[in-house]
Amino acid sequence: MSLTIHQALERAEKILGKNSRLDIQVLLCHCLNKDKTFLLAHPEYRLDEKEQSSFFSLINRRSLGEPVAYLTGYREFWSRPFICSPSCLIPRPETELVVEAAIKFFDDRGKIPARILDLGTGTGCIGISLALEWKDALTILTDIDSTALAVARQNALRLAGNKARICFICCDWFRGLSESKNFDLITVNPPYIGLHEKHILPRDVVHFEPHTALFSPKDGLAQLEHIFSVAHKFLNAGGVIISEIGWQQADHVLKFIGETRYYKKSYAMKDLAGNKRVIVAQI
Repeated sequence: MSLTIHQALERAEKILGKNSRLDIQVLLCHCLNKDKTFLLAHPEYRLDEKEQSSFFSLINRRSLGEPVAYLTGYREFWSRPFICSPSCLIPRPETELVVEAAIKFFDDRGKIPARILDLGTGTGCIGISLALEWKDALTILTDIDSTALAVARQNALRLAGNKARICFICCDWFRGLSESKNFDLITVNPPYIGLHEKHILPRDVVHFEPHTALFSPKDGLAQLEHIFSVAHKFLNAGGVIISEIGWQQADHVLKFIGETRYYKKSYAMKDLAGNKRVIVAQI
């Protein structure tokens, strides 16, 4: 029997629970190709057979823990819809702080970066967002996973088109790049979760998101230390690297950066909860 929007939402809540109301609305909007306002304004609208089947198929997959972003194929970042796939880490609100920090760094100095390198780009959310802020800059997106890089290409084509200068390189961090101090800005959201922390993460993260983008040895610090020990070779004088970090890692990372003696200035930026989540280091 065909269900109304109201009935479909109620039935889905019985499967996922009332705390999943927002997820349910997002999935129903996706199946109907409508926005949330339509759901609220037309609770009596009856789903056709295809809409109803698609909706409850997604609800059942969500009940098994599959992330909403993978079910819909999109996640918003910096007010833009980015294509998501299981080959990429799902963009998160806290990662927007990397973009915010980069814009603030150059705005405070009245400058625009000419060349940007976004390491481990995944969906491309950081690099593409910055490329659209500074359309004259050359932005290079890299990832070790060619499948992830293909997703970034799709996002660049959809969101930037010919409005920005974006290139793609499949490589492992800096390998394959010339040590020619070419970049004014390097951004990265590396894996920084310790392997011992796997058991405390939500099921949908552990079971569905790529572990290579999440976990790193040495309590999650191995990749961060590698990146900060090498990045100076690729930065112009006065250039800056900006990295997301775990909420308890700032002191260790800043101490490590200081001990390298490659950077003249480094500091942490806090998120809205007051946690130090981004490191800025300038040579």
